Amino acid sequence: MKKLRLENDALKDNIHAIKQSIITIERKANDNEQYTRRNNLRFRGVSVAAWESVPRAIIRVVKLNVGVDENGQRPVLTEADIEAAHYVRTKQTPNSVHRPTAAATPSSQTTDESNSSSTPSIIVRFLNRSWSDRIIKVRKQLKQKPIVISEDLSPANQKLLNQLKSIESVDKAWSWNGKLYYALPGVKKPHPIQIHDALPD
Repeated sequence: MKKLRLENDALKDNIHAIKQSIITIERKANDNEQYTRRNNLRFRGVSVAAWESVPRAIIRVVKLNVGVDENGQRPVLTEADIEAAHYVRTKQTPNSVHRPTAAATPSSQTTDESNSSSTPSIIVRFLNRSWSDRIIKVRKQLKQKPIVISEDLSPANQKLLNQLKSIESVDKAWSWNGKLYYALPGVKKPHPIQIHDALPD
């Protein structure tokens, strides 16, 4: 009986070690995938007019909606700074994305964009990470506007962030430099969290 108990304990230890190894591997894989997205940002609520390309629409939105940064400088984005920009297709996204008619002109286009929930997201990859960093730092300026700018998170990180935002005890949850954080009511210090960590109660 004692021998059987020792074998059972050894088996449990092996299973635990295997589980921990899997967690380590999955976290590393997730970190690597998030690293490949470091130059990317997602824009929601941006309408692309018939007379402009997706990159030009992003440049227009940044110019009209993003003000000066903490150094008093205003980002001046050009097409040369954008490696790629395209819609993010989902099951809810129609094959043909609606655009305003050609009758709309640049001068008639205002800062009022379509509702962020009714227009598909646009993923933008910048040639230089400094651009994504500069824009994400001033995204708070868009709080009262229908445009949302966020980091391009890996599927695992995005799933975890959505879970955090759905927990009633969590005051807010966000990402920064590809890392996830959450705050509890009345607690100033943010809590870092990664996949496979226990969720807050």
